[in-house]
Amino acid sequence: MNLHLSFQVSKSDVDAALKILNFAIYHKELTEMDEREEERERELERKRRADGENDGPDRGSKSKRK
Repeated sequence: MNLHLSFQVSKSDVDAALKILNFAIYHKELTEMDEREEERERELERKRRADGENDGPDRGSKSKRK
């Protein structure tokens, strides 16, 4: 059995497909940027907590010292 399929694609179909692909790529890049930003914020928070723990109880602001 010899099957020969021939498809013709209209320019408007190609344009629509490209728009969908471009949107998908844009959305993926935005999502990745958001994830990287969230990871940076988590890392900064971890560093802040670690710095706070290293300061010790007697290294607070002057208003707290008596």
